[in-house]
Amino acid sequence: MRNENNCADTIQDTYPILKGDVWVPNVFTPDANDNKVLKVGHHNINTYEIDIYNRAGQRVYHSSDPDECWDGTYNGKPCPAAAYVYHITFTTKSLPESSCEQNGSVLIVR
Repeated sequence: MRNENNCADTIQDTYPILKGDVWVPNVFTPDANDNKVLKVGHHNINTYEIDIYNRAGQRVYHSSDPDECWDGTYNGKPCPAAAYVYHITFTTKSLPESSCEQNGSVLIVR
């Protein structure tokens, strides 16, 4: 890069934009000794909402705390082994005005 006098400009300002991420396991086993809860991983998250739905479209889980885990229950009763759909909306700390969405499915194995 050159300045207005055509001299090499050695000063650079760098402003990194930190990407926000969430990642969701695709299976968990509530009845096992390990992997008992669905824990969503996250990085650089400002706000967060997750909804999980069963096959009938009934919401079985909701949280706005990215560190909260789902234990595979609904109203205190174990959900059956099946695939569940999740919908996550979040904003990042570096771009709090831009909303991101992530959809997918997770399998409960019992």
